[in-house]
This record gives sequence, structure tokens and C-alpha cells, in this order.
Amino acid sequence: AYAENGQIFTESYFPDGQHVEGGAIEILDSQDQKVAEGITDKEGKCVLPIPKKDDLTVVINASMGHKSTFKLKKSELGE
Repeated sequence: AYAENGQIFTESYFPDGQHVEGGAIEILDSQDQKVAEGITDKEGKCVLPIPKKDDLTVVINASMGHKSTFKLKKSELGE
């Protein structure tokens, strides 16, 4: 995951390289409150507006119990 131009971009893949299609994306703030959510497309990508300027955690819930998180620091979100 990365932030650019006021948006958060995610790219999700399984260990074998297949795209995570239909994976649930959640964005949590520094208080672990959900501030945004989305679904990955057929290429495993999801784009969401930055919900707030805070340290954020991006959580991907894929099928078969696969789950991953990525931290985006407030300083990485731009102005």
C-alpha cells in the first residue's frame, strides 16, 4: 500500500502470485477505528481516498483465512 495525490493505493496478491480478487480492504486509524473500506478488483487493486491525516493501518482480508496488514505513517500521506 502507498499514498499518492490524496489517495491510498493497494495491490494484493497471494503467496503464489495470484491477484486477490474481491478481498476486503479496511483502513484503521491510530485508535483502531475503521475509517474506510473497499474491495479489491480482478487485478487485486483498490484505491480509496485518504480518510484522515493519521497513522493508518491497511488490512486486507482475502479468502481462505489469508490476512495481511500494512502501516502508513501520517508523514507518508502528503499534505
